[in-house]
Amino acid sequence: VVTIVKGRPVVTLPPAVLAASGVVVRPLTVTRRQPQISAAARVLPLQPLIERRAHYQQAAARRQAATTSLAASRRAYRRARQLNRQHQNISDQMLDSARNAYAAALAAQRTAASAASALQLTMRQRWGAQMTQWLTHPHGTPLPALFSGALALLEVTLSPGSTAPPARIQLENAGGGSQPAHFIASSPEVDPKIQGPTYLFYTARNDLRANQRLTAMLPAALHPLRGVVIPSTAVIWYASQAWAYVRTGKDQFTRRAVPTAFPVAHGWFAAKGWRGGDDVVVAGAPLLLAEELQPPQNSAGGDGGDDDDD
Repeated sequence: VVTIVKGRPVVTLPPAVLAASGVVVRPLTVTRRQPQISAAARVLPLQPLIERRAHYQQAAARRQAATTSLAASRRAYRRARQLNRQHQNISDQMLDSARNAYAAALAAQRTAASAASALQLTMRQRWGAQMTQWLTHPHGTPLPALFSGALALLEVTLSPGSTAPPARIQLENAGGGSQPAHFIASSPEVDPKIQGPTYLFYTARNDLRANQRLTAMLPAALHPLRGVVIPSTAVIWYASQAWAYVRTGKDQFTRRAVPTAFPVAHGWFAAKGWRGGDDVVVAGAPLLLAEELQPPQNSAGGDGGDDDDD
């Protein structure tokens, strides 16, 4: 018998039918879990970083050479000016030559410094402040290990509106392998397809290759949540939604939505909508769904049992 109670279908099975149907009911127990969410990860090619690092080294070398030349020209000009003023040991023409050389060295130094600063700004626009710091001052950072191939650089994309990821996440590849990845910084760019924020991580290179796609697992909350695990044997899929039947009376069963955002081993973790002690059907749910989809025989306005989802 299928009735409508508070707008919800309720399946009622006579005791004899229930005993012969193979329906098995088990109570849910309260547990604490650290829910995980998945995010897309990609191994970034390092060639752009290597090229930026090389360009910056060249610009920094030119800046250093120009700075050294400027210091020498400044000393020469000051000495020439002092000699010219005190003893006239050098001519005004020689003083003008020293002044011009100093002015040219100053202009060259400013040009070289501007070029190096422009490269830094370009790197900040693409890679962010932290990676730019690594590229300009790599000593003591993971950058040498990245360039040597010991580490891999990752870009992890979260869904729009997500909070910043933790300092350590877990990576999973198609082959079933798993390894940790460590946070570097947020990226100034967003993923063009997902339109979500991106973050940079590094991990052991192992067999990872450039542009390889991975799945990153991140904690969905700062602290473990209190809830229940709905076993996969209780879950049925209908209208693109996961459902499970809960016993709301002695021989009455009501279908309830199962949140699938936080999968765990052998089921799904639910922090809301389900409570400890709920009697969930772990066997025979397809039979109940088939009965429910039959046209209701009558309607009722009573509560038909405890069907509160809170």
